[in-house]
Amino acid sequence: MVWAAVAAPIAVAMAGHANAQTPTISYDKVVVPNLTFTADAESEKNYWKYNYFHKSGVSFDTALADIRECRLRSHVSTFGEVGGFVPYSGWAAGPATRAEISSPIAGVVGGLIVGAAVASTMEVNRRFNMHECMSLKNYRQYGLPKDIWRQINPDDPAMGDAIQARIASGPAPTAEALR
Repeated sequence: MVWAAVAAPIAVAMAGHANAQTPTISYDKVVVPNLTFTADAESEKNYWKYNYFHKSGVSFDTALADIRECRLRSHVSTFGEVGGFVPYSGWAAGPATRAEISSPIAGVVGGLIVGAAVASTMEVNRRFNMHECMSLKNYRQYGLPKDIWRQINPDDPAMGDAIQARIASGPAPTAEALR
């Protein structure tokens, strides 16, 4: 029940995204920021969040298609259905009565608890799914500091995908791959 309330907006967003016309961006119009940086402990501990992908011998168009596919797939949740919300109605009273479970407060409180849990895990799940999808396509993952990561992930998702595709299909990074 609660899962349906969470899954429905995600499915609608994905359907709209899948049916939307993705703008075509020319390889020549994509400007890649300088990826050179000096690693520090703070950056290294956040490489799981801030990173990019590369695959030797892949074309820009293939890399762009792979990134778009993995990004779309990454928005699908990895956790299972949330069980029914059953409030506890006292130390020795046993499980809550049907009237207590169906009360408006139990639904609101349960919804807030589930909503907070879902919101806190969705970004982690999205990143994990993206990493797994790109890994299955034989891309290697490399870490970046947050400020450079923001440059390759601008507010315009189509341009962000194109920048990442140009990096993924460009010269091999000199840094050590994370995986």
